[in-house]
Amino acid sequence: MEQLKHWESILNISIYAGLVALIVFLVFYWKLDQGERRVAHAVFLFAGCDIVATVLIFVGKQNLWLYNWVLVPQIILVTFMMVHGMQGKVIKNVLIGGSILLTLLHILNMLAFQGYVNLANYTYIPCSVWMAVCAFYYLREQLEDVSLVPFNFLLTWFALATLIDNAGSMPILSVLGWSNFISQPIAYHLYDLVTWLYACWFLIILTGLLWTKTPLKSVFYSR
Repeated sequence: MEQLKHWESILNISIYAGLVALIVFLVFYWKLDQGERRVAHAVFLFAGCDIVATVLIFVGKQNLWLYNWVLVPQIILVTFMMVHGMQGKVIKNVLIGGSILLTLLHILNMLAFQGYVNLANYTYIPCSVWMAVCAFYYLREQLEDVSLVPFNFLLTWFALATLIDNAGSMPILSVLGWSNFISQPIAYHLYDLVTWLYACWFLIILTGLLWTKTPLKSVFYSR
């Protein structure tokens, strides 16, 4: 019973949202095309990281090293997904080049400067912001194409979720990184906001899956 209470104290809304999204994407996986499966892989990567990190906390281990290292495949996957369907060659090259540079700097930062035991925020936050930048340019190109209905594509929902989550949470995480601020009472409320934004990331993508792969869209259009 004590272990169950300890486990429940660790879980938060983003863990529940990630677990639900992971299960639903597993159910729908074989109905997805190649591009949609990349979205599923991203959900598996992010949710899987959170689940493993939660288990590490449960057994009394530190887990920030996991988030530091998993950021590497995360930024690579998100960047590839965003630029893969884009038409503008110049912006594609800029986004790819920026992601490669930030990824290398993040690895160097973990190995030679801040380390990876604690959050390597000098590069972690810029990498996360860059993912939001990639999502923004993908969405801009989608909205500028009048021949498309953007929200009929699961990747559009993924890009919107990434933009909202990263653009909203990174400024807060930057503030929480100040050693003289983290001890303030308001810091806990700000961290709760980050958790809710991350939960919204999963829920927006999950909504996109249901919108594009179930009759949900038809129900709204018929009203």
